[in-house]
Amino acid sequence: MWLHNETMLAVAQKRWTYVYDNKDVSVGKLVQSTLTRRGPIDVMCQNPSNAIIHCGHGNGEYCTINYILGTVSLWSPTVKKPLVSMLCYGNPVRSVAVEQTGNFMATVGADRIVKVWDLRNYGELHRLKVPYSTSHMVFSQRGLLACSMGTFIRVYKDICKLSSAEPYMIHNCKEVVTDLRFCPFEDVLGVGHRTGYCNLLIPGSGEANIDAFESNPFQSLQQRREMEVHSLLDKIQPELITLDPQAVTNLDRDYEAEKLQNKVKFLFSKMPKSNQVEKKTAKNKQAIRNQQQREVLRKKRDIRLELQNMGILKQKSKKVPTMADTVVNREDVEEVEDQQVQWYYCLCGELALISEKPLDRLPLRPRDRARVLDNEKGTYKTFSKPNETVYLSRSEGVEVQCRLECKQCSAIMFYYSPDRPDILFLVDKAVVSSDQLNTAKASGPDVVGRSAVGYDGDVDGSGPSSTTKKVMITKMVKSGGKFGSVTVSTIDEEEEELEAKEIAASYSNNAIVVEKQMRRKGMLNRRGAEQFVEAERLKKEHRRGTLLDSDN
Repeated sequence: MWLHNETMLAVAQKRWTYVYDNKDVSVGKLVQSTLTRRGPIDVMCQNPSNAIIHCGHGNGEYCTINYILGTVSLWSPTVKKPLVSMLCYGNPVRSVAVEQTGNFMATVGADRIVKVWDLRNYGELHRLKVPYSTSHMVFSQRGLLACSMGTFIRVYKDICKLSSAEPYMIHNCKEVVTDLRFCPFEDVLGVGHRTGYCNLLIPGSGEANIDAFESNPFQSLQQRREMEVHSLLDKIQPELITLDPQAVTNLDRDYEAEKLQNKVKFLFSKMPKSNQVEKKTAKNKQAIRNQQQREVLRKKRDIRLELQNMGILKQKSKKVPTMADTVVNREDVEEVEDQQVQWYYCLCGELALISEKPLDRLPLRPRDRARVLDNEKGTYKTFSKPNETVYLSRSEGVEVQCRLECKQCSAIMFYYSPDRPDILFLVDKAVVSSDQLNTAKASGPDVVGRSAVGYDGDVDGSGPSSTTKKVMITKMVKSGGKFGSVTVSTIDEEEEELEAKEIAASYSNNAIVVEKQMRRKGMLNRRGAEQFVEAERLKKEHRRGTLLDSDN
């Protein structure tokens, strides 16, 4: 058996497995040893697309009427139980072969029936009856299936597409065949038998188009060295071998959505209470500072900028105040409530929509009461996967809807038209807010849909984020002899409150220290000052003067 390239070969000799190389072989290590508990493994092959091992069991699971069931189990290096167990025959499995794309598998049992299976849904496509017992099967690069039947070799063409029982080629080796393999990129079938080895020409079995980035049979010595290094770097760990080979390259969107949700919850969470500091410590320090609160504010500021760059939070334009913006206010500080982003979930609890506006403020489609999500009129982000395209018959024509479903429960959440893919329509009563979802879960699983949305379909869209107050700092200006106020900045109430508390604490501590120092030095004596003021008042009352000294 050839390994990752043609320079390394593994051979089963006597009781051991030997690996040969043209120069040297390094000692490997055991990755996994698994007990199948299904008897001796007579047949084994590897899926070339995802590296899953297919094992055919000759005496697999026993039935109640005591006859042997032939099963094929799929294994990866890190599992203790088979990923998939397929019941293929009511008798032992003699051989298993997997096509190059990994979509089709061929099996043969002791009853001389060859079955072709679709590995995408693990269903049987078709079967054919062969005249002799088959011991070995192998697929070529172009999908040709070679079967060894004693001294005969039969090759079937397009067996994965057609259920034709007529063989493509037949050859008699005069000896019992022990093994057979197709040569890659060539129309050659290598056959090993009891007395030696022979080659058979099978037209159309090899791949004519060579991908030099994948496997290049004409590579030079330098290219061979580079390919060896690249193949070792690109080799994945055994823990990453799964049934779906695309799972290694896919992004874990559920984890990203959960991470994004935690960031937004932290952004709109309450500030931690400041630690009480003793008076002695306050004397040594000029101000009471809470490093934990400052770190929280700094982290919130970074998260807010990140969400604004992602388009989840709307960026506020900075406007330079002019004289035309002068507004006469009675107060210098005005508090305004600012509604934050809204979170909506599917009835199963999966995150479905993040919007800056509540659902009741979104445009409504009268036909099916669907809410319209338009990027030009608001900012939103959806979490879904494509479902199917539906054609609906309307009075004015045929309406095409490309539907999107929930990632967890596959419920229809959104749909859009192929002509305007930038505009989404939210299905009526498809999502609920976090408060409604929590209330429904507390009421019981039988009333999730009824209590979460309500019979009238009223969705308040409060979301998990509570309304946060903003503080607008205004400055008094004078224009044309009239006084007014101009808004110069808008900051969070939490930041402004924290800074104001620190400044007030600093001023009060400084005043206490200065007052004590003045009293200690005799510069401040309240009783003496009061007596001095009282004496001056009495002196003015009993003072005598002339007409020039009078007030008139």
